[in-house]
Amino acid sequence: MRSNPEIADEPPAVLDCAVVRFFARLDNTVRYTGRGCIIVGSVTLDPVPCLVIAQNIEDGCVLLFYCDKDWRVLGAGGYDTILEAQASMERRYPGVESLWIPFRQLTEAEMRELNDTRQFLEDHPGPIIN
Repeated sequence: MRSNPEIADEPPAVLDCAVVRFFARLDNTVRYTGRGCIIVGSVTLDPVPCLVIAQNIEDGCVLLFYCDKDWRVLGAGGYDTILEAQASMERRYPGVESLWIPFRQLTEAEMRELNDTRQFLEDHPGPIIN
């Protein structure tokens, strides 16, 4: 497997209240086309070193996270299916299709964290303001 040693091996199992399903560490085999981009505030995020496809804990919505090298979420987009998210990224980052890694089975500790997060969200409906 090709990987960039500056990027952490894998993301955390849960990112921004979503369970990671696939992730990709972008390397020199992938180029950013500029077709479509994600803008947060007035900043264009693309290109990024890491991508994550996850499912929202509350509703199962498929999310694509644009991440930095430490798997911090910089921006996100929603998709109807995992395949749609992957196809969209293949248009923006040709070659990423071969880099998607299915996330491993969750550990007991990660399952507890997931259940705790799910319970917190059920107990505190509505937006969380920091």
